[in-house]
Amino acid sequence: MNIVELDHLVLTVKNIPTPESGDLCLISDTAMDQIIAELSNNKVKVTTGPLKKRGANGPITSVYVRDRDQNLIEISNYN
Repeated sequence: MNIVELDHLVLTVKNIPTPESGDLCLISDTAMDQIIAELSNNKVKVTTGPLKKRGANGPITSVYVRDRDQNLIEISNYN
């Protein structure tokens, strides 16, 4: 998890972070299509993605959402 410092704001995925907010990545074994469908069914807006990129253990696909406090949540699975 990363904590955004007030004096060190940097751009994150298509949005300016809120001071003192956090961002975290959740790794899932669930297929990305199913993750997106579940988010949609629960009226959670995907702000960015799915994106293919490199994770700590290899290629991953990620979607990004914001929680009610504007923390950035990345939901990913390894390809």
